[in-house]
Amino acid sequence: MPFSKLGKLKSDSVSLTEERVRHALGDQLFQENLSRNLGTLLLASMIAAVLATAQGHTATGMWLIIMVLFTCLRMGLVMIYQRQDTDTQKLPRWEGLFVLITGLIGSWWGWLVFCYFPLGNIDHQGFLMFCVAGLSAAAIPYLAFVRRAFLVFVIPIIASMCISFAMSGQSEKIWMGGLYTVLIIITATRYRSILHRSLELRFQNEELLKDISDARDRAETATKTKSEFLSTISHEIRTPMNGFLGMLQLLEDTPLDKEQRDYLGTAVSSAETLHVLLNDLLDFSKIEAGKLEIESINFKLWDTINETAALMQSQATAKGLNFICKIDPELPEEVVGDPTRIRQILTNLLSNAVKFTKKGHVKVQVDSLVEKGDEVIRLRVSDTGVGIDKKVQKKLFSAFSQADSSTSRNFGGTGLGLAISKQLSELMGGNISLSSELGKGSTFTVQIPLNVVGPKSARNSEISGSTEGSHKEVLKGSVLVVDDDHVSQRVANLMLSRMGLEVSLAANGREGVELVQKHSYDLVFMDGQMPVMTGVEAVMVIREWERQSGQKGMIPIVALSANVSSEDRETFMMAGMNDVLAKPIKQHRLLACIHRWIGQPESGAQEEKPLLPENEMLLKRKRRQPRRMRRKTKSSPFVSSSFGQQ
Repeated sequence: MPFSKLGKLKSDSVSLTEERVRHALGDQLFQENLSRNLGTLLLASMIAAVLATAQGHTATGMWLIIMVLFTCLRMGLVMIYQRQDTDTQKLPRWEGLFVLITGLIGSWWGWLVFCYFPLGNIDHQGFLMFCVAGLSAAAIPYLAFVRRAFLVFVIPIIASMCISFAMSGQSEKIWMGGLYTVLIIITATRYRSILHRSLELRFQNEELLKDISDARDRAETATKTKSEFLSTISHEIRTPMNGFLGMLQLLEDTPLDKEQRDYLGTAVSSAETLHVLLNDLLDFSKIEAGKLEIESINFKLWDTINETAALMQSQATAKGLNFICKIDPELPEEVVGDPTRIRQILTNLLSNAVKFTKKGHVKVQVDSLVEKGDEVIRLRVSDTGVGIDKKVQKKLFSAFSQADSSTSRNFGGTGLGLAISKQLSELMGGNISLSSELGKGSTFTVQIPLNVVGPKSARNSEISGSTEGSHKEVLKGSVLVVDDDHVSQRVANLMLSRMGLEVSLAANGREGVELVQKHSYDLVFMDGQMPVMTGVEAVMVIREWERQSGQKGMIPIVALSANVSSEDRETFMMAGMNDVLAKPIKQHRLLACIHRWIGQPESGAQEEKPLLPENEMLLKRKRRQPRRMRRKTKSSPFVSSSFGQQ
C-alpha cells in the first residue's frame, strides 16, 4: 500500500477517534443525577437562609426561587436529552443550550455574591467565601468535560467575589481570588485532559478489537471458503480417479503377459501415489481449519497394525529390503481409539522408511507401556536409510518441509506426511519423536494413549500378509447403483457383475427412488451429489416411503461418494443411509461392504451389521437423533403423489 494512502487511512482513523471523544465528553454533561442537583439547591437554600438575616427574607427568597427555576430548567433539558436518541450532528445544539442555562446559573450565583455581599460581617464573608470556593471546585467533575461550560459557571462567581473584595477595600483578597481562579482552571483542564486521554485509549482499543474481530471473521470466512473449495475439488478429482483406479483393478483380473503386467503395476503404483497425495492435502487442510475429528471406537489393535505392516512389506521386498515386524505378544487385544488415524500414521512412517532406504532393513516394533495408570501404545519405525541432519530435524515436522531441496528431487513427496502424523498423534493425546544420524538411518517413535477394553492375549508376532479378500468370490443378490457419472456407473457395474450380482443403474436420485419403489433390491449404492435429486434427498424419500407403505424391512443403502469428510459422513448417516464407502472404490472394501449388508434375515427386522470403523460413531449419533433430518420429508411429493405407494 502506498505511504500516502496509509497516511490517509491513519489520519481518518485519528479524526474518527477524536470525533467520538468529543461526542463522549459532550454527552457527559447530560449525565447529571438528581442527587447532585438537590445538593446544589440545598446549598443555595443554606446560603439564602444565612444572608436573609442581613439582606431580608424577600430579596434572598426571590433569588432562591429564580435559582430553583434555572436548576429545574437544566434538569428538564437533561431529561429530554436522555429520553431520545441524539446523533452526533445534533449534539452541539444541545451542548449550546446546556452551556447557556449553566451560564445563567453561574451568573445568578455571581449576582448573589455581588449584591448581597456582607460588607460588615466577617463571619458571613468567610462563610460565603467557603461556599463559593466549594461550589467552584465541585463543578470540576461534572462541568470540566466541556471547557466553556465550566468557565461560564465559575468565572461569574469568582469575578463577583473579587469585585466585592475590591469595593470593600480588601485588595489582598483579590490576589487570593485570582490565584484560586487560576488553580481551579488548571485543575479542571488537567482533569479534562486525563478524561480525554482515557476515552481516546478506550475508543482506540475498541477499534483495535473490532479490527481484530473483523480480521478473524475474514480469516474464518477464507478458511470456510477454502474448505468448501477443497471439498468440491476433492469430489471432482475423486470421481475420475474412481474410474481410473477401478479400471486398473479390473484390468488386473484379465489375462496379461509379463510386459503388460509390468506396465499395469507401474500405472497402479502411480495412481495409488496420486491417491495418497490427495488424501494428505485434504487431511492437512482439515487440520489447518481445525475440523479434523478423532473418533473413539472399539477396534482390534493387533489386526490394524498387522494389516498395515503386511501391506507395506511388499513395497520393501520389491526394493530388496529386509522387512522386520515385531509386535509385543502382550499387546492389548481390543482398545478404544481411532484405527483409521493410527493406520495412517503407521503407513506414513513405513512409507517414508521404505522410500529413503536403499539397502538394509526397515523395522517396525510395537509394544505397550503404562504411564500414570494409562495404557500407552508405542510404535517405533526404524530404517538404515539416508538419515537426517540434526540441523533440519526440528523443522522436519512442519508442513511442506523436507531435509533439503535435493530430497524432493531424488525421492519425491510433498513433505506433508510427517506434519500430518505429528498433528494426528497430538490430537489423540500422544506425541512423535525422532532419533536420526546422517548416513546411518532414522528411528521415529510414536506414543498414543488408548483405553483397553479387552484382555491381553499372547499372539504370534509374525505378519499374516495382506488381508484383502478375494474379489473373485461369487455372490448372489440384486444391487442398485445410483450415480450420475457414467464412468463410475461402469466401474461399479463391472465390479459387481464379476462378483455374480445382478446390477441395475440409475443416473440420479429421482430415478433411484422410482426403481426402489418398483423392484426389490438387496442393496443400494447411492452417490451423494447428483442432478435432479441428490442422494441425501433420495434416501430420505425412500425411508419415508418405507414407513408409510409398511415395508417389513429397510433396504440397506450405502453412500458411494467422493465427499469423505466427517460432516459429509454424518449427513449421509443422519439422512438414513446405513454405511459410507468412499471413492475411489477398492474391490476388497467393496466386497467387505457387500458381505456386511447382503443376506438380510427374512423376519422383517433388519439385522445389525458391523460398520466400517469410521462410520460406527456416526451411527450412534444417528440413533440418538433419529428424526433430525427425516422430518423434512413428511410432505414430500415423491411419496404422496409422483411415485405413489405400494
